[in-house]
Amino acid sequence: MVAEDMDFFGIGPLELLLIMVIALLVIGPETLPAMAQKLGKTVSDIKRSLNDASKAVTDEIRSNEITKELKDVRQKVSSDLIGIRQAQPPAENKPARDTKADSASPTPDAEKTTQRFLQH
Repeated sequence: MVAEDMDFFGIGPLELLLIMVIALLVIGPETLPAMAQKLGKTVSDIKRSLNDASKAVTDEIRSNEITKELKDVRQKVSSDLIGIRQAQPPAENKPARDTKADSASPTPDAEKTTQRFLQH
């Protein structure tokens, strides 16, 4: 393994060893383990916070994409519905209805539901 592969935050193994020796001399052997534990906990908390923030941003972006896709689908359905209505013959030219076909035709409630869906 090459020493360059062992960089930690841009600090090589020799610099890290030097920092540890200086910390031992300055802080003392009694409090060094407690300080190292606090430092480790702080780094862990920072990593967790960054991961949470990253997840929140990703979720927001995904939500915006879904909202845009839903809007596109609504527009497509609306334009298709307009095309279907325009393709229907006028009311006076409609042929006589079959009673079996009437049961398959949309109800006024279904028409209202479709309109509410397209308005949102």
